[in-house]
Amino acid sequence: YNVFMGLQYGTRTAAMMDVTDPRVAGTQFTAYMALSNVAIATAATWQGIAIDAWGYPITLMVDAAVGLLGLLLLPLIRPARRAEDDGAPVRRARTLCLGLGVLTLLWLPLQAVSGGEGGLRSILDTLFTLVFVAGALVLLAGRAMSREGGAWARWAPWAALGMAALALRRFWPVPAAPHGGPMLAWAALVLLGAVLLLWGSRQPWTGMAPSDGPAR
Repeated sequence: YNVFMGLQYGTRTAAMMDVTDPRVAGTQFTAYMALSNVAIATAATWQGIAIDAWGYPITLMVDAAVGLLGLLLLPLIRPARRAEDDGAPVRRARTLCLGLGVLTLLWLPLQAVSGGEGGLRSILDTLFTLVFVAGALVLLAGRAMSREGGAWARWAPWAALGMAALALRRFWPVPAAPHGGPMLAWAALVLLGAVLLLWGSRQPWTGMAPSDGPAR
């Protein structure tokens, strides 16, 4: 087992080193390692909850099935073959906002179908905590990179604060009933964050565009 884990960790680290841009190698590789640690911590959290709720056999089967999905991403992990155009960073920022906005909206229907308590609800809470934290950071980054300001830039910090509260919501008692007052407040924060993230997918992100021309 230790040999297998060593090979897995070494291969993953080598792949991250291979796709790191030498111009920003220290920062980019550190970010990859940080994300890897987040994945390990998140997996340990949801697996502990799942073992209590489902037992070891089902948890290990789900873990193996989810792990296989990562194989689908391997063909996409490769160094860039040509230099990016000036608009690529802006397009990535917009795509990230769009993806996080959609995931944030998914919290609402999943809360309805997952029930008030239980292992599934706890696992979803763990996964959406990552979504909310990422959404808050992206909104704050967008505000910092917005040169012309505007309504989106003014609302982004407030939406980020709301998403940070959502990430910490497990520390406040919330009634399981969907019509409870606190649950309505969480739903309002989710909608605010999702709207601002989706709105961010239409922003120019001027701070990431070249200074001598508009973003494409």
